Amino acid sequence: MTKISPTARVMMWAMSLLAVLLIVLASLGMMTVNHAVGWLAVTVGLATMLSSFLGILHPRWAQAVWGCGSVILGLSRFLESMVLFAVGSLIGLVGVFGSISGRDTTPELPLELTEDTRSKAGLPAKTEEQGPALQVVLVDTGTKRRRVVRCLRELYGPIGLQRVFSIVDRPPTVLQTTTSRREADFASAQLAGCGAQVDIVEAQDSDDVGEDETAHP
Repeated sequence: MTKISPTARVMMWAMSLLAVLLIVLASLGMMTVNHAVGWLAVTVGLATMLSSFLGILHPRWAQAVWGCGSVILGLSRFLESMVLFAVGSLIGLVGVFGSISGRDTTPELPLELTEDTRSKAGLPAKTEEQGPALQVVLVDTGTKRRRVVRCLRELYGPIGLQRVFSIVDRPPTVLQTTTSRREADFASAQLAGCGAQVDIVEAQDSDDVGEDETAHP
């Protein structure tokens, strides 16, 4: 099951409480239904844009566009403008379709260290050690999930958010398979420094190098 971050959980509860409050106010005649719907749309839109910037929703650009459309729709309720309503609806639809059709083109597991990462770590451009096949296994992200996400993207390149969250949400996961102990130790140390629990284990079969594996052996 996909984990829900604390930030996303708080925002979901806040939106639910706001919706209930607006319904109560509209029922008591303290606010028109039109204004209640407008406030809800604006707030949800702003929360959606904030969530996209925080990396909670994926793909981020599509969610940001959808949030912008929701804000404009909300404003159209206050101003009673059909032009704003049409514009907001069009922008919102673009965001929705972008979210539905958004695809993550990140390569399948296992991942490989980027050239920049290798250079900073003092590792050769290509793996030279030919020892037993080692697997860097992400066992748990701990309490610093967002730091682990950033660390993964720094080590293995600009992994798409949808892909990287699918990796951290379903451990244990074999991140990297290599014949270099130095590479494995470096990746493990970097991830551990970000709060993740990582194991280095020998692959059961050396022929597994380069194959897609997502489970702890």
